[in-house]
Amino acid sequence: MLRPIIVVILAASIAGLFLSADLTYVHYKTFTDSDYHSICEISDAWNCQTVAISEYSVFFRLPVSLWGLLVYLLYLYF
Repeated sequence: MLRPIIVVILAASIAGLFLSADLTYVHYKTFTDSDYHSICEISDAWNCQTVAISEYSVFFRLPVSLWGLLVYLLYLYF
């Protein structure tokens, strides 16, 4: 039987995996399709595309969300 902390870590990793994948998709669509509007573009204060095009959204020429996706996959693997 899995310990409760393991279940919490697995659930958080799966949620993070999906959120990172979605933000990676938003990042690439924002740069490749000028007509694209993400589902989380609610207002000026709440907008995923603003995050995706920020100068801080890239680390070593890859989106930060892609790095997060890789880390969550490692969490699920180990």
